[in-house]
Amino acid sequence: MITTHQGCFLKLEELQLTGDYGESVFPPNILWRFPNLEKLEFTHASYEEIFSLEEVEKHAERPAQIKCLKLLENEKLKRIWKQHSKLDLIIQKLEVLLVWNCGLTDLLPPSAFFRNLKILHVEDCHKLTSILTSSTAESLVQLTEMRIISCDILTEVVARDEGDITKYNIIFHKLKHLTLRSLSSIKNFCVENYTFEFPALEDLRMFCCTEMEIFCPGVLSTPKLNENADSSQEDGSSPSTRPLE
Repeated sequence: MITTHQGCFLKLEELQLTGDYGESVFPPNILWRFPNLEKLEFTHASYEEIFSLEEVEKHAERPAQIKCLKLLENEKLKRIWKQHSKLDLIIQKLEVLLVWNCGLTDLLPPSAFFRNLKILHVEDCHKLTSILTSSTAESLVQLTEMRIISCDILTEVVARDEGDITKYNIIFHKLKHLTLRSLSSIKNFCVENYTFEFPALEDLRMFCCTEMEIFCPGVLSTPKLNENADSSQEDGSSPSTRPLE
């Protein structure tokens, strides 16, 4: 069990938790006991869930300050947060989410708004079939870098919200770097007939995605990738990026 004393470590900005604390749910009240906590890391933890709805609701008067969340080798972890929990209290300031070798079955829940998320890295998560839903994707207005690596059963990055028949036009306004690597089951970035716009995308890296024939079946816009490819062809150099087709 994790215990803290009120008033201790009030200036603490970074917390790393390693090992088994004998609990299935992390007590999120710690986020508010350390009012300056900005970086939170879990490694080899026994938690099945990080943030519970009941504990978060107790602190509804003010959001947490977490800007960076790292989840490393948490094989028992099934989810970070419940779909209908008051996520805004936790993720309002989240800028970096790094997940490696975790047992998650879902990552970013539907209708969650990650307005400040800038960096998303997911690697070796072999129970994920997708990374986020279409409604969540619309909220990623600050995202600049996305890396998805070695997730064996992942079939798409953006999935349709269950029961939602909306035909989305999703714009990743600031995404500059996108890496999809060693995704042996991925069919498309999104299998739905959505429109995707990547106005800032400069660097696309796709390796060992053998099942992917097209990036997405809908309309796709990547103006900077196409510009870079054209410039490279004109001056005879090798392009550092490849245009999407």
